Amino acid sequence: GILELSVVLTIAWAFISLPLSIWIDNSNSYYLFPYLETLGKYGNASSMLPISRCLLHSPWHDKAAGALEGVVSRLSPADYGALPVQTVPALSKALSRVDHRTDLIILQALNIVGDGRGIAAVVGTMNMTVDSSVRDAATKLIPILLERDMEAKATTMLLRPSCRPQDGEKTLLRAANEHSEANSNQLLRASNEYIKENE
Repeated sequence: GILELSVVLTIAWAFISLPLSIWIDNSNSYYLFPYLETLGKYGNASSMLPISRCLLHSPWHDKAAGALEGVVSRLSPADYGALPVQTVPALSKALSRVDHRTDLIILQALNIVGDGRGIAAVVGTMNMTVDSSVRDAATKLIPILLERDMEAKATTMLLRPSCRPQDGEKTLLRAANEHSEANSNQLLRASNEYIKENE
């Protein structure tokens, strides 16, 4: 009946779902490869965000790594702070989940555009990697990211509005009014005395 049919379909789906997903990935890869190659040749710094996300998918990894290398070779200090907000987290997420050569490319990118959000990933890479070149690059990068993080926090503190007493303005206005009234009385008394002396 219906119950037996549903059981059969469930079992059948368990066998075909994995091959189907692989076929879909390969099919998407075919269309995505030219896009990644174009980004690698002509993409600007903001292209690192989609490329970094493609690094985490095995069918696209090799093409994405080549594209990232091309984009990183064109980075400049002017790109720091000028990229999409998720770029550094995306690079950090891909770090240590790819091969050692791609790790070095990501560390190179973070050296130019990274900030405090990449510290945890770089420290984790330094502690876990078995590749000495990756470890050395991560070790050199950590102080740079820490310094940028401190500078960003210091800037945030400077931009905060200064605190002032809530009634400070009233106090100043009250003092000014009282002083004005006293001066007015003194001037009036002096004027009366002058008039009496000259009568």
